[in-house]
Amino acid sequence: MFYTRPCMQSSWKPWAAAVLSAGLLELPFPLAGPLPAWRTVFAWFGLVPLLWTLLSVPRSSHPHPLRRAFFISYLCGFLWYMGNCYWVRDTMLRYGDMPPLAPTLLLIGFSLVLGLYFGLFGLGVLLIRRATGSTRLALAFAPFLWTGLDLAAARITSVPWDQLGYSQVDNALVNQIAPWTGVYGITFVLVAANALLAGGLLLGREGKNPLAGRWAWAACGAVLLISGFAGVFVPPPVPDPTATAVLIQPNLDVGAANNWRGPEWDRHIAEFTRLAGEECKSYISGIPQTGAPMGEIV
Repeated sequence: MFYTRPCMQSSWKPWAAAVLSAGLLELPFPLAGPLPAWRTVFAWFGLVPLLWTLLSVPRSSHPHPLRRAFFISYLCGFLWYMGNCYWVRDTMLRYGDMPPLAPTLLLIGFSLVLGLYFGLFGLGVLLIRRATGSTRLALAFAPFLWTGLDLAAARITSVPWDQLGYSQVDNALVNQIAPWTGVYGITFVLVAANALLAGGLLLGREGKNPLAGRWAWAACGAVLLISGFAGVFVPPPVPDPTATAVLIQPNLDVGAANNWRGPEWDRHIAEFTRLAGEECKSYISGIPQTGAPMGEIV
């Protein structure tokens, strides 16, 4: 009975926060069309509802806090992959030669597996708070944890699609760190901004001067958010050319129109047609295997 009242009072709020974060994190990605520049700003605060709901509940108010954190974050990840990778279903439906329902089930299974990374993130954040007793340290470790899980998704499950940093592909300011850190450094900065903004909401009850701590975190997060969004409107630097490309197409005489017709032309077209109908072998299907140089075949 000790846990019943606080859990029932706000039982829907953590799940609503997870759904909200999933929706906000969908917006910085090009869903079914070009991405307007203003939508990239959502990546800078889309994780705030999830972080808030993970760390706002007192440690003694829930019988299974770690399990709760995992499943709340897992729901956010599942919904995010379902929405952001919707094209998996469409691609399999069109090109996978599958029954009508199978591509939908494939997308659901895909999202259930990759959503585990979100669940591990929520679990890790709460484990850090439990081990240290500090919400500040949990938020400070959040960018490291998220970036590490992104790297695991790319290396272990071989799905590096739609990492958070990719949302800033047109941000000339934050992309200055990409040559040294790749997309992972940009992801780190984004999650750090989210953690700072979440700290502005969460840290009011900690420390001797809670308001000062809260505003310090919120101000740092706001500076990152504004600076990052401003980078969308900064024109990217134009690199100086360092090489010259030369296109060479030998042995193709276009000086006489009759060179494009005749027995030689018909022979090559017949060979292309025959090979295009065969199964792929050790060579690329459609390329004549006459042993002649490519220029002579053309």
